[in-house]
Amino acid sequence: MVYNKDVVINMFPKRMWVTVSDNFDFIKILNQMVVSLTSKASALENAEGLIKDLQKNLKGEKFLLVLDDVWDGKPEEWEKLRNSLLGVGGARGSNILITTRKQEVLDAMRCSDPYKVAKLSEEDSWELFKQRAFSDGGALQTEAFVALGKRMVERCSGLPLAVKTLGSLLYSKKTEQQWLHIQNSELWKSTSVLPSLRLSYDNLPNSSLKRCFAYCSIMPKDSDIYKDELIQVWMALGFLLEDSNVLMEVIGNEYFDILLSNSLLQDVERDEYGNITKCKMHDLVHDLALDVSSNISAIVKPSQDFNKVRKATQVRLEGFEDVKQNIFQEAHLDAVQALYAEADIFNSAEADIFNVLLPNLKHLRVLVLNSFCEEFPSSVTNLKCLKHLDISNARGQKTTVTLPYYITRLFSLQTLRISYYHELPEKVCNLINLRHLVIPNHRSRYVFVGIERLSHLQTLPYFVVNKDQNCLVEHLGGLKNLRGELQLHGLGDVANMEEASRAKLREKSNIEVLVLNWNKNIGAFREDGENKDDGVMKGLEPHPNLKELIIYCYMGKKFSSWITMMNNLVKILLVGCNRCTEFPSLGQLPKLKKINLQGMENLKVMGNYLLESLDSAATKTVTTMYPSLMTITLYRLEKLEEWTEEVMSTGSHDQSVFPKLESLEIMYCPRLSKIPNICFPALKELKITDLDSSVIVETMSKKVTSLLCYSDSGTECRTRHIFECRTSELWKLETRGHCPIFGHGYGDTS
Repeated sequence: MVYNKDVVINMFPKRMWVTVSDNFDFIKILNQMVVSLTSKASALENAEGLIKDLQKNLKGEKFLLVLDDVWDGKPEEWEKLRNSLLGVGGARGSNILITTRKQEVLDAMRCSDPYKVAKLSEEDSWELFKQRAFSDGGALQTEAFVALGKRMVERCSGLPLAVKTLGSLLYSKKTEQQWLHIQNSELWKSTSVLPSLRLSYDNLPNSSLKRCFAYCSIMPKDSDIYKDELIQVWMALGFLLEDSNVLMEVIGNEYFDILLSNSLLQDVERDEYGNITKCKMHDLVHDLALDVSSNISAIVKPSQDFNKVRKATQVRLEGFEDVKQNIFQEAHLDAVQALYAEADIFNSAEADIFNVLLPNLKHLRVLVLNSFCEEFPSSVTNLKCLKHLDISNARGQKTTVTLPYYITRLFSLQTLRISYYHELPEKVCNLINLRHLVIPNHRSRYVFVGIERLSHLQTLPYFVVNKDQNCLVEHLGGLKNLRGELQLHGLGDVANMEEASRAKLREKSNIEVLVLNWNKNIGAFREDGENKDDGVMKGLEPHPNLKELIIYCYMGKKFSSWITMMNNLVKILLVGCNRCTEFPSLGQLPKLKKINLQGMENLKVMGNYLLESLDSAATKTVTTMYPSLMTITLYRLEKLEEWTEEVMSTGSHDQSVFPKLESLEIMYCPRLSKIPNICFPALKELKITDLDSSVIVETMSKKVTSLLCYSDSGTECRTRHIFECRTSELWKLETRGHCPIFGHGYGDTS
């Protein structure tokens, strides 16, 4: 996307993207600007406070604000926003870019020199269609298919979404008869929605998938759709066809991929491991979802006649901040299966609306509260069918709210999502059908006594071992479907390798991130270690599919050999492993991108000569060591003396080492005197603290662009070697301490 191009980033140091849609509310837009800048939630209602927040980030800065998909151009709201932005104090050259499909919006905002996006030409439409329909695995590009395709593309009138959707639909059709059936459909005469979109929906493979698509109409236009949440709701509503041999979540993933491949979902975002985390739905596709779900889906507002939605099975409540009890007493919502509350409807001064509403929702399966909620009334226990409870965006006035014990009587519950401000009640493990427990990281952690009863559990962010409460690591052994991230705390309570191995981590192939913490909380450190830690780590060997490994406060003297065999590992972080004196090379791991070692007090040597656990013959056949590694951080390794990566001969050529390493940080490692005697061909950033930096600089790549070199202990910072190395591409140099070129104090050059 152009917004993320380097030329735009360099031109506008501060950028904000706000999707406006059909509600131009300048306070909401200011809040979203703050979120876009800080990545932190903002819900202020005072314009002055918001402007101050924006000033902190934008004053004197050249910024770009994109107001995307504006439908409602209220002149008075635009003037408020414009005046607010003038008060921010951005630099000259700052710009506001507006996208809209309505001339009225342009007129209201007095936009200068609007650029009207033209429809695709016939040639461009055909090229876009071919990329979709005739890509690998699709139909063959024969004369007959080309002729049929061009006739249908012509009907798309140069609209990119229509062309893309048509191509995605025909990709799965392999015969001329199927293409002719699409071409001759009566839906091409439709005027309510784009015909190609309706055809794509009608050709979805089964009714369950159509229900999954139609459900998306309940979400606000242009909102982020989080993949895992979406699939969990589909599951709760019974949309996923059950198969005794396949998890419902797997079927949900397949359904999601089908909607994506048919261009009914778009704009996916992925995590660092390539997993899709969220997406969006084009507003024209959302119109289609509204059209096909008009009898079952409703957005309800106070001014609306509730009788018009009495057959709705999925309902979103909006704008109910100050209402009276009788509105809900007169409502007929007994058919509702999914309820979303977007406002403070449970903070009424007139009555406890929640108590009035819930007893009538006997068929409710999904309850999502994005509103104020101080506590739950006991009537929640009447929701015998409830399978999905999401209060992750709900909070009260108290710092923390402990959920009531009767939450644990919702025995049908499959998914429970809570916020940082909620604490779980005791006996939460009574929820024996629970599959996903989504809870934020608290400094104090819940002890899941009886976790072994939750045999269907897949999402469990953390588990605290506590032998005093009979909460043992072996209780995880039967939870064979655990996936995603798993944090294990309190491993100091595990007795030996045999007990650790009963957790059966080796069999849990869907765990991608594993945290092993020998303390009960992150941030606390053990003063003494016991010899048993070596065995416990051996017993906790994970499945080779692991992508990220984090270890805290391990007190064994050596790391288990299985670490050197995790061929899918991308990141490793080790903190406070104070008894380890050695760290082996991980150069043979093909996907490893980041190594971070911190506060290991007795680590003296690291390098590939410690590869005693590997087949030496096999090691020599590796032509490139650390083929994917991009970042190394060595922090407060106060006894580290040697870091050696010996280059081995593989026949006609020597091994390549660190071919992609871009960032190297060596912070507070005062004794380090030996590093790999090799060139770092891709190195761009080098940070050195409290170290005779000449040993590093002498081997530094000429392509380094950023160097930080300083000393806090009076050691001379030897920047002279920088110039001897002639690093012609160096554009940022910062030195602190005594510098033979810049003298005492701080030096900074560009």
